[in-house]
Amino acid sequence: MDFKPEKKKLSMSQLSETVTAQQNVTAEINLPDYCSDIKRILKCLIIPGVTSVSVSGENITANVTADIKLIYVGEKDKIDCYETQKDLSFTAKCKAMPSDAIISPKAKTNYVNCRATSQRRISTEGNITVSFEIYTKAQREVLTSCEGKGVQIKQKKICCEKLICQREKVFDMGETLQVPAEKGTVGKILRTHAYAVLDSKKAVSDKLLIKGQLYTQVLYCTDGDDSRVSLLEHTMPISQIIDLQGIDENSHCKVSLFVRCLSVQRKSDSSSKGSLLEIGAKVAAFCKCTVKEEVLTVEDCYSTSHEIKTDYALEEFLSPAQSINQQKTIKQTLDFPSADIANITDIWCSDAACSMKGSGNTAKGECSLVISVLYLDSKGVPQFCEKNVDFVFDSKLREACESLRCNMHCEVRSIDSTLTAKDKIELKIETGISADIYSCLNKRILRGIEVLSEKEKADMAALTVYFPSKDEKLWDIARRYSTTAQAIRAENSLEGDTAENAEMLLIPAV
Repeated sequence: MDFKPEKKKLSMSQLSETVTAQQNVTAEINLPDYCSDIKRILKCLIIPGVTSVSVSGENITANVTADIKLIYVGEKDKIDCYETQKDLSFTAKCKAMPSDAIISPKAKTNYVNCRATSQRRISTEGNITVSFEIYTKAQREVLTSCEGKGVQIKQKKICCEKLICQREKVFDMGETLQVPAEKGTVGKILRTHAYAVLDSKKAVSDKLLIKGQLYTQVLYCTDGDDSRVSLLEHTMPISQIIDLQGIDENSHCKVSLFVRCLSVQRKSDSSSKGSLLEIGAKVAAFCKCTVKEEVLTVEDCYSTSHEIKTDYALEEFLSPAQSINQQKTIKQTLDFPSADIANITDIWCSDAACSMKGSGNTAKGECSLVISVLYLDSKGVPQFCEKNVDFVFDSKLREACESLRCNMHCEVRSIDSTLTAKDKIELKIETGISADIYSCLNKRILRGIEVLSEKEKADMAALTVYFPSKDEKLWDIARRYSTTAQAIRAENSLEGDTAENAEMLLIPAV
């Protein structure tokens, strides 16, 4: 019989490379006439937003708008602020990429330093990193079967993930909002924040329908002599149809929504008052569509008639285990030993980091939040402080896994605070946690077989008597004597894959 190895190609999503570009951001700011003198700096923020990404040869370039925002104590111990922008370009080198590669950029501020060189002049310095995650469609070839040349194979069925398609779609959202009269006329904008939440998704032929919400927060000082700080929250619906070739209602589609950049501008209405806000955002939807697939792999082989050369490898197989999309409430008391808090002006999360690990039936998540507090002390003077909030949570899995691989994201959606003492704040934090958990199986499999030459036949009786150990595998016995498990099974009237506590076996020659 001719030698016939059979192979199969498996398609998978692969994070083939992550490249980064880093840049210092400096600014010498002279306050305009409409800003009051600086008595004390409370907080300086640099908020980067990715506006576009392009590829040229080995270079990936992201255009970034950096919002530099200064919040300070001004005249009459009132909160004041100033904002400016810098347009930056970040370029990183990458390997040659296929045309269907997906590039997902993330911009993050590493640090910000700020000092007042005079009552009207500020010197700021910060650092921004843009990371480019490059996803490609990889092909892995596995040996599934082999016939001829006396080759015997032992197969193993493995469940894995087959990629159908993946895509990142970036879309613009915008709305001009009439500020309610009770919120006050918009003066200077202190802080903005936005996050996107996926509510539903539906796969049909070659298309994915997603619906969700874009939540925005705008903290601003009202105009007038009785200026106060006001928080405005607004929601915009997300409804998108994304073209994804090859998917249908049976596809498993993972969707992640990210706000790439946010712009909030104060506008005047017909009466020249700042009662309008123009909100614009770029939202990215990263989609990966897969199906579960069971694949027969060859984990061992030998030949009863030929010398062979084998190529083994330790391969990793990922299979979707579970998706988590839940809201978790965190209650915690923050202590500020040296603070004198009389009234909380604003409280928000300025940074969040999370990870997940586990095995068996449990996945454990760990999250760390940086909570920023803007407040008034007992003398009515604005102050600022920060505190870390760490929490863990467990998620029960439907099926046990040897090891897990997880992509996790944590978004703070709202924070309610209660001042219980001048140095204590009770927090109720609503977080949205999303995670895609994969069962990770590392398996030694056979990638290739090469027939070298016929074996020299040893003198061997037609039947050999063998005394097996308890439940010894017929495969191992057959391999030792260059026969087949089927022949041993037939000669000894066995049915299973083990010696079944037999005290003696007859090993036939083939």
